[in-house]
Formats: sequence, structure tokens, C-alpha cells
Amino acid sequence: MPKFSILSKKISNNTVKISGDEFKHIAKVLRYKEGKQIELFDENYITYQAVIKHISSKELIAEIYESLEIENESKLNIHLFQAIPKGNKMDLIVQKSTELGVKFITPIYTERTVVQKTGKLNRWVKISIESCKQSGRNKPVIINEPNSFIDILNVINSEKDFTMLFYEKKNNRLKTFLDNNKQQYSNVNLIIGPEGGFTQEEIKLAEDKNINILGLGPRILRTETAAIAAVSVIQFYLGDF
Repeated sequence: MPKFSILSKKISNNTVKISGDEFKHIAKVLRYKEGKQIELFDENYITYQAVIKHISSKELIAEIYESLEIENESKLNIHLFQAIPKGNKMDLIVQKSTELGVKFITPIYTERTVVQKTGKLNRWVKISIESCKQSGRNKPVIINEPNSFIDILNVINSEKDFTMLFYEKKNNRLKTFLDNNKQQYSNVNLIIGPEGGFTQEEIKLAEDKNINILGLGPRILRTETAAIAAVSVIQFYLGDF
């Protein structure tokens, strides 16, 4: 059964009004009618079973008959710092990162980032919400405003958080590194570079901040592949895979 997102403040006396994109999806795309059962979720990890009571031209009213707090979020707080790629590759990264349990995404600009301005933040948020529905998550990824690589280095706390930057010229493999670092971590930062890779100057800045510089094997991965691979491995070693 598809799941639809709502805000808890829209619930009153076990009824909820649904409008906007979710209303269009339910009433116009899926063509659900009055009496149809639907599943909802809000920002507080609560899932609701409801039945459609009334449909008008711009909104519908559903009656909630059961609620259940489902906690399926990873206990690992993964923050993906992703250099913005060309085209729509970021769409795929947001979608798959949501499925894999990433909590935060910060798009970043680097020296070799071709895209230096983007107005796609709202688009990425919507993609994350749709991916939540598909994957059964109750809480979308928090996607921050794009920031520069230098600025994010200044806010990352390398002593408190477990931070890894992936660089294709580094022979320090991720598997070997994780085999030797199996402590319990709650906050993990993953930094993925652009299509052209990080510059030597950027790597030096990261090293000066005591960030772990690691490789992802002998093959050069596309930036979107690197993000998905890194998150998957981290969830396997330290998370809930």
C-alpha cells in the first residue's frame, strides 16, 4: 500500500485534511474514492491507518482509525556531503541515499564542481519524500542549502564525528580502515567529490583538519556511484545492514 506524508498539525479529532501534491497523487493520479483505506505518516515517525471520508476539488478528509509509532530509522546519523554533479545525477544520489538511511545531505561546491549555482533544493526535498514512501521510512532526509567545500571543513568536528573523504588517488582502502576502526559511532560524515575529483590543495586542507582520506578500490567510480557505495559499506560495517 502506498504511504502518503502529512504534518501532525493537520490532524484534529482523528481527522486529517490532505491537500497539495499528496491530494493530487491520491485523488487525481491514483483516483482513490471515498471509503478507500490509505496509510499516512508524519514527521514524528508515526504511521496512521485511515479511510477517505470526503473528497472535494482541492482537498480530501480522512478519518484515522489506528496509529502506530514505527521506528525504522538507522541509529547511525550519516551526513553525506556531496559535490554537486552535472545534470540530474543529484536526483539519483538523493533518492538512493534516502533508501539507504542517510539522515542529512549537504550539497557542496568544490574547485572542480561545474555546477556553481542550483535552484534544485525543493526538487531534491520532494524526491526524498517520494523515496521515503517507497522505502517505508517515516522521515525524509534533511537536505541543507549548498555550501562550499572550505566552509564545510570549518564546521565539521573531526574530534566528535567520524569523518571520511573519498579520493581516487588514495590507496588507504575503506575496508581495511573500517576493520581497524570498529568503535561505536553515532555521527558519520561522508565527503564525496565532483566528477573531476578533488584538487591536491583541497586534499591538503582536509588533511590539515585531521579528516580521514580514503579510497574506494582500484577502479575510478562516478560520483553518484561513489556516494551509493560509500553509504552502503558504512551501513554494513557500522549501521543497520
